[in-house]
Amino acid sequence: MTLEEVIEEVRREGQQKADAIAKKGGKEALHILSEADAEAKALIEKERARAESDAQRLRETEMAAAETEGNKLVMDAKRRLHDQVRERSLRQLAGTQGQHRERMLSLLIEKGLRELPGARIRCVKADEALVRARSKGAQVVADLDGAGGVVLESHDGKVSLTMTYEAMLEDAWAGSLPKVARELGL
Repeated sequence: MTLEEVIEEVRREGQQKADAIAKKGGKEALHILSEADAEAKALIEKERARAESDAQRLRETEMAAAETEGNKLVMDAKRRLHDQVRERSLRQLAGTQGQHRERMLSLLIEKGLRELPGARIRCVKADEALVRARSKGAQVVADLDGAGGVVLESHDGKVSLTMTYEAMLEDAWAGSLPKVARELGL
């Protein structure tokens, strides 16, 4: 074998080894690319699922917040309606005139003096003349603020009986609140 033949043989063997290495490297590269592609697809799917889950939680949170806000608005509207009805009732009581007002004050004074005989009677300035006329000689002091009614006090000030329109409305309102709420649709 000549030198050229030996060189050719070494070159051919080198080429075969290089081709085998390249072929093996190509297969490994394809395998690595395939694994990387599978990992990327799995990661993308995992992130898509997480994003969908996050979006669902966000929708649920926003719906709950909207529902809470809606409930607050409804409750606020009901409270305002409740307050308006109560204020209207107090204005009607305060606006009572003539014989009806005289009758209401007479009944309050009679009841108060039965429960607290000899009491001092406090009233609003506008009702002073009516209260004095029905006070049966009791001391009358016109120093109350409000819509009307009376407060009876023992002379030592230890016992008082409040029968102002505001106090009576509060008592009546508390007792009839469920019925009023039902009638108002609250």
